[in-house]
Amino acid sequence: MADRKTLLESIILEAGSGLKRYFGRIGLAHAHTKGQAVDLVSRADIETQERIVRALKRHFPQDGILAEEGDLSGYQDAHAKGGLWVIDPLDGTVNFLHGYPLFGVSIAYCRDGVPELGAIYAVAQDEVYWTVKGKGAHRGHVTPRGITRSKRLKVSTPRELKDALMVTGFGNSAFHPADFA
Repeated sequence: MADRKTLLESIILEAGSGLKRYFGRIGLAHAHTKGQAVDLVSRADIETQERIVRALKRHFPQDGILAEEGDLSGYQDAHAKGGLWVIDPLDGTVNFLHGYPLFGVSIAYCRDGVPELGAIYAVAQDEVYWTVKGKGAHRGHVTPRGITRSKRLKVSTPRELKDALMVTGFGNSAFHPADFA
């Protein structure tokens, strides 16, 4: 798994570097919908995904790929054989296109349908969240030398709900105002 983790770190940092070049330079006028008006895709999504898929195919040609922007390379075969990479090249496209700095690159590796390795690069914050099955979740800082100061994360244990931090999101599917009444 070390080879996959090392490669994942390299790929996710390169993908994030590409997104940094686009951030603040493209907006809604540079995007189109994938069906619903709030389900957007941009040149940054497509090019980032192509970069990630090329690297994964070069290093792990036997693995399947399931990517948000339509690449299903070897998905059926990999599901039967075992190795599958799951990719969201620009997680938070709407935020990205509005110039809001909460977006990232998300990549996971599954074997026989079980997640074994995953990372999320919060690009604007220069933070990478990663996990390896059985090793816990970690947060590291991105520097010119790579991911440094990695720290294992832990779940807080507030005694009362008022002491807890809770976050929600509404995704990109259509909803009705009555859903939130």
